[in-house]
Amino acid sequence: GEGIKTENIRPLYGIDEISRLDAAGQKVLVDFAKRERFQLLFAAPELKPSYSCTLYNLKRIFTPEAKLIIRASRFRPKAEPVAA
Repeated sequence: GEGIKTENIRPLYGIDEISRLDAAGQKVLVDFAKRERFQLLFAAPELKPSYSCTLYNLKRIFTPEAKLIIRASRFRPKAEPVAA
């Protein structure tokens, strides 16, 4: 194969404890990342986004052997009703 082209590589930035920011603050970071073409990795015990994103849930299981289970969920904001 031709391998990975440099123009297809997007930097990845990790942010821990993102749940300390409110939904509006999280969305500002997401919009900025989209505009500047980089990826964000948010670490939080729980996250309920109000913006479009893919969430990955990582769960470690250590018995009887070590395993890592990864589940992906895509979120899309609900459309606001239009006033008549």
